[in-house]
Amino acid sequence: MRAWIATAHPALGGARRCPARLARWKPSARYLRHLREAWDQQFKKAPLAEQEVVLTVPASFDAAARDLTLKAAEQAGLPRITLIEEPQAALYAWCEAMGENSANKSGPAKSSWWWTWAAARPTSP
Repeated sequence: MRAWIATAHPALGGARRCPARLARWKPSARYLRHLREAWDQQFKKAPLAEQEVVLTVPASFDAAARDLTLKAAEQAGLPRITLIEEPQAALYAWCEAMGENSANKSGPAKSSWWWTWAAARPTSP
C-alpha cells in the first residue's frame, strides 16, 4: 500500500486534520483480513487460513517491503503465504492458460490477480 493511503488526506475526505498515521503494513492487513473473511463466508468448509495462499508483489519490492507484506498477512490471519513477483505470476498464469505445450503456443496472459486467486482455490482436507 502506498504511504498516502495510510493517512486520511483532506482532499479525499474533506477532513480538516489527519488522524494519526497507521503503520504502513496495517492497511494491507485490514484489506487481507477483509478478503479472508469474505473467502471464509463463501467457502465455509475450506477457510483461507488453512490454504496455501500466493500473494503477488511488485518486482520493485525490497526485502523490507516483502517482510511487511508477510507481517500484514500474518496479522490478517493468513499464516501460509508465498510471495512471488508480479511478472513471475503473469508468466505462471500464461503457462497455465496455454496448457502442457505452452512453449509452442502464443496468446494473451491472464492477469497476476487471476493466477493468485486460482492458486488459492480451496483444497480438499
